[in-house]
Amino acid sequence: MFWRKRPMQVREIVASDAFKRFGDAYLPMDVQLFVFELTQRAKLPKESIPREAVLSAAVHNYIGEVENGGQNGFIGNSGWSAELLDEIRAGLKLIGLSEISEIFAELEAYEKSDPARFHASDWTDEVLQKLDDRMRPLCQEAHRIHAAWLLSLPNIRIVPDSDFPHVRQAISEAFQGTRPNAQ
Repeated sequence: MFWRKRPMQVREIVASDAFKRFGDAYLPMDVQLFVFELTQRAKLPKESIPREAVLSAAVHNYIGEVENGGQNGFIGNSGWSAELLDEIRAGLKLIGLSEISEIFAELEAYEKSDPARFHASDWTDEVLQKLDDRMRPLCQEAHRIHAAWLLSLPNIRIVPDSDFPHVRQAISEAFQGTRPNAQ
């Protein structure tokens, strides 16, 4: 007889209150850490995590990479995976970051129009520099909008910053071993 374990569904999104002291970017960063904890340590499929958290993590990944290393840094560090690109596109729309969504669409169009040049580019690429110049001034406001959107979700739980690592770990441990597998 075959049994299939069905993964438990994570119902809430957990983040710390660090954003109150350090700025709006810390809230989406914590959601990204929460998603990574569940997908990397607990090995949960993304389908078991609230979709809003997965999309938030993807958007924060993109914006954070651009802030730190430009579009080129994002290209190099993301692996340009179709799944991540889909999540970023959907997340930008859901959160309401239309200007960054337009820039992201132009980045994808650049890759489609000249893939060889795109994937061989570096930080001196003029197309990428122009996208960076347009996007960087938008990042702080994007973090504010992103944080406000997260706080509007009914399933977000904010915990004290000092408790956040322990809460993440406890949730991860509670879900370890719940991946579906046929025996």
